[in-house]
Amino acid sequence: RNGTSGNWQGIALTGLGADGSTLSKCDIEYAGNSSYGILFSDCSATMSDCTVTNSVTDGVRITGTSANPTLTSVTISNNGNHGVFVYTNGRGTLDGCTIQDNQYSGVYAYYNQGEAPTIQSGVISGNNILNAGGHGGVVVGALAMVSNNTIENNNQSGVRVENGNDLPTIQNNIIRNNTGYPISFAANPFTDAGTKITGNTFTGNSPNNRMEVFGGTLGVNATWVVTINGL
Repeated sequence: RNGTSGNWQGIALTGLGADGSTLSKCDIEYAGNSSYGILFSDCSATMSDCTVTNSVTDGVRITGTSANPTLTSVTISNNGNHGVFVYTNGRGTLDGCTIQDNQYSGVYAYYNQGEAPTIQSGVISGNNILNAGGHGGVVVGALAMVSNNTIENNNQSGVRVENGNDLPTIQNNIIRNNTGYPISFAANPFTDAGTKITGNTFTGNSPNNRMEVFGGTLGVNATWVVTINGL
């Protein structure tokens, strides 16, 4: 298990021919000389009980309008870029995954506002931001769903919503001990902010567990119900 990141290209599952493919109980290590440890491109493969570690770039890449893989109980750690990078209208489900200690964001799923991953029941922790390439734990656009996760100990925001026409669904997460805001989102007009950000618990985030609204004018009144430091 000793090696140097970027020793080999990685695994690519591409197109309709890869639909139905399954990876289980596998370790993908020290890949990334083609920008990923594993790539899901326009396919709906599944991956479970695997690890993706020490890639020189992204651990997992998901791309294309037909991309909709399911990753269950996958550990994605110590990669040189994002843990999971979703782009070009990719989708996918991350269920019960541990995404930690990656150099940029744990999950980066905002590229052109069309990405729509579901991120649930996982642990996203210890991810860092070294430059403008990411913002900590989870970076998403308007179509994502982030629910029932523990998002902790990330550098900068726990969840950051980049500029879009609406908010994603961010519900029932424990967001704690991040160096930035627990949730940050752009202030473009939206109509249902109070129903999309619900049931989250904030503890130990800076500054003072406040959510951040940035980059414009909040177009509607909204009330967010959260638990802060157990209260």
